[in-house]
Amino acid sequence: MILFLLSILFFQIHAIDLNNYRQDDITSIKQIKISNKKFDIKPIINNEHLIFLQDKQNRVNDDFFIDPLIIDRVIFWYTIYTQYTSNHSVFHDKKNLAIVYDYLDFTNLDRQTNNYHLKFSLQHKAVAKRVKSFRKKLKALGEKNLNDNVSQSILSALKRANVDIPTLSWKRKQFFNNLSKNLRAQTGQKDKIKKGLNKLEIYHTTIESYFEEFKMPIELLAVPFLESSFNIYARSKVNAVGAWQFMPRIGKHFMRTDRYRDHRKSALISSVSALHLLAQNKKILKRWDLAVSAYNNGTGLLLRGIRKLKKKGINNPTLIDIIKHFRNNSFGFASRNFYSSYLALVYALAYKDIIYDHEIKPSKYINLYVAKCRIQPRYFFNTLKKQSPHIKEMNSHFPKKYHHLPYKIGTIFASDVELNEGKYVKVSVNQMRRNYPVNWRKRFIKNQRCSIK
Repeated sequence: MILFLLSILFFQIHAIDLNNYRQDDITSIKQIKISNKKFDIKPIINNEHLIFLQDKQNRVNDDFFIDPLIIDRVIFWYTIYTQYTSNHSVFHDKKNLAIVYDYLDFTNLDRQTNNYHLKFSLQHKAVAKRVKSFRKKLKALGEKNLNDNVSQSILSALKRANVDIPTLSWKRKQFFNNLSKNLRAQTGQKDKIKKGLNKLEIYHTTIESYFEEFKMPIELLAVPFLESSFNIYARSKVNAVGAWQFMPRIGKHFMRTDRYRDHRKSALISSVSALHLLAQNKKILKRWDLAVSAYNNGTGLLLRGIRKLKKKGINNPTLIDIIKHFRNNSFGFASRNFYSSYLALVYALAYKDIIYDHEIKPSKYINLYVAKCRIQPRYFFNTLKKQSPHIKEMNSHFPKKYHHLPYKIGTIFASDVELNEGKYVKVSVNQMRRNYPVNWRKRFIKNQRCSIK
């Protein structure tokens, strides 16, 4: 069965239509928002979706401008989020993201099998095979020019990126050998972002009120889309959990993360915690580009980078300076591209109504409560499920295997239905701004008594 599907797959996978990306089809997109000014940048591949990077409707806060030194990175990630789905694998150079060689389209594979694991296995094998083929051709091009399709697509990609091939034989060989090492495959994300927007629907009105109270730019909502495509159930290989992908150590600083509840899985509690963290980053690092990057890398690593660059004579180093000059094993490909991919999502989400054909409508406001009583899970969920269809998802921070155990006093609940004042204390957004969720119990119910009336 696998061999049969593989044989069909390789006949149906197709490469990028290079006719759409030749030099004579390249045009200039002018007046991209850069450094709060309108700025003419170098020629960019003509694509209607790139128009939104101009932000003609001024939907993006000027704090999140696109620095010309990272425009190639932003454009690459922008296409990943707006043009390619998870059925596409894009082959590119990981150091120069302007070099995009090719892609594979696995859309037809959906018609061959509904088995996710089989599809993943077939896709993985096809990508590995294409990577091996490209690396072989890249090394061969170091010796001589070749006229086959793969070699020509490589040479076309270098031409589009305005990369000159060395003429000296030893330099040419070294050049192509380095390119072979830098080859990387990236899976598209457009469908995942669209799915995340659907997940955001029930929370958007509430989370937007948090941003207003915290006086934080709404553009920061791109962070959980970058981290997890706003998947509240996401868990990474290093145990980062939830839409905002909090690691256990930093998560415990703001929220409860034990076996009976993990607030990282709550869209609302984790959003409050993330806003506290981002506000702290901004206070320490003074700039949003550094503060957002610190969400991924930690303030400590960025401060270390800043100190090292200052010793080298670079005063007031920016994120661009750190990307260019800071060398550290913990500051790799993902770290160097975090802010560029974040910016790409900021602009994509600003025009989500056009790019993803998605208009978020106002939703019911969801309040957060601290329980003054012991609450039986069955009583809580069964009482509210008719009035609130999403009540279980709103309270996804409770593990299912402990639903038979009563929730303790001080437990945090989410509900878009008003809860009994005798049993619960409602937490205002102003109180959220002044207190971490981990401290809500001792702050808000210390002198409160449970009432069954």
